[in-house]
Amino acid sequence: MNRRKLWEMILEPGVELDHYRDALKNLNETGSNPDTEAFFLYETENGLLRFKGEPKISKLITNEAQQIEAGVARNRLEQSIRGALGGGVFETIYDPQAPYEVPDEYDTVRLCVMGFDAVTVTGDLDEPPELLQTLANKTGNSPGSEKKRVYRNNVVFLVAGEQETDGALNHARRVKAMERILNGEAWEAELNSAQRDDLDERLQKESALLGESVRQSYRHLYYPDSGGLSNETIDSVNDSSDLHDIVFENLESLDKLITQDEGALGTTWFRTRIWQSDPDSMTTLEIRKLVSKRTDIRILLDPRPLRATIRDITVGKDGGDDEDLTSMSSFVFWDEDAEQGYCSEIMSVTTPEGEKTLADAEEMATSLPMSSVLISDEHHIYGDGEKLLDAQELTFPVEEEDDEGGEEEEDDIGGGAAAVVVAAVAESANRPRGPSFRSTLERTPRRP
Repeated sequence: MNRRKLWEMILEPGVELDHYRDALKNLNETGSNPDTEAFFLYETENGLLRFKGEPKISKLITNEAQQIEAGVARNRLEQSIRGALGGGVFETIYDPQAPYEVPDEYDTVRLCVMGFDAVTVTGDLDEPPELLQTLANKTGNSPGSEKKRVYRNNVVFLVAGEQETDGALNHARRVKAMERILNGEAWEAELNSAQRDDLDERLQKESALLGESVRQSYRHLYYPDSGGLSNETIDSVNDSSDLHDIVFENLESLDKLITQDEGALGTTWFRTRIWQSDPDSMTTLEIRKLVSKRTDIRILLDPRPLRATIRDITVGKDGGDDEDLTSMSSFVFWDEDAEQGYCSEIMSVTTPEGEKTLADAEEMATSLPMSSVLISDEHHIYGDGEKLLDAQELTFPVEEEDDEGGEEEEDDIGGGAAAVVVAAVAESANRPRGPSFRSTLERTPRRP
């Protein structure tokens, strides 16, 4: 029957129709009231109400979702989180709960996506959760062991919000219910093809909602800063992004990353961040490790910008006009394996023999290719040329000494010849008919 016929059968004086409309809505309309929705009541496109032998898919899903145990729903949500982690420049770790689970290495930046059972955040907290502070400051080699984390600039954290996680669990429960029905684990009667198609479509939509709820849940980003861990709440995410990319994009927008495409970082950066204590020298490996230790430095994702900086501060900046060559070239690079050094063309040093141009030494060059700037214990940066001379023996060209005796002899010969010329001229003047000036010179003996 249709609704009109139904109302004619029900209505009588004193009966309120709204009450029956609400009752029919709860029995028939999908999602209106999952607890009261009827299994077999359908309404056709023409408005006919009828009972069928096949259960309604929406009711099957609702009924099965109510049977999903809390642990099963949590496992299904965790499965979705793991699938949304992604990967790239960060090494992603899911649900670390002890310091030893987060290695402490200078050359690897790790993103810790915290498990929702271990820690969640309610609102925008000023203080990081205790577990995050422990992982940020401690590491270990095995369960139960703890020691101070050295490379604290290499760990970032992503934490779920408590309220958002509850919504994600509801989606996970419905997804698991649909998967059970499709696999024949939740309904004895076999579904027809139309029902399976309907269920497949619903599962795809619910899975998409689950993925979106995961991304919306993990909105609390914690990253190293000069004061410890700073917190940033992620406002919006791209539907196609994984958690790794979401973190990368937000840290990049906060100017907290040094990426491979950045180029040289400049002398000012190097002096204030690396050379702050004014050491005599450092190896390039020590410099690389220092960047991973200091939380007031942006996170280094690739060593190429650091290598470019080392090259520029030793032999000069290529193609830039914001800093002059002299200020860029105050350091010296030394390759211990090759026993080869690099410096600017204008750098001078004081030696026992006097002031010399450092580039004149046989072991020095002024053109440093990037392929020679390696991160190792055998490659050194010296604060200036004198500090290099204190540590390394260099060979400067020997200056030729003047032959003072030879010069005096040459002068004497010149003076004697002049005297002969004067005498010859005088003799020629007194004897007009005598031998010529030329003949007199020819008779003058030459000194050996």
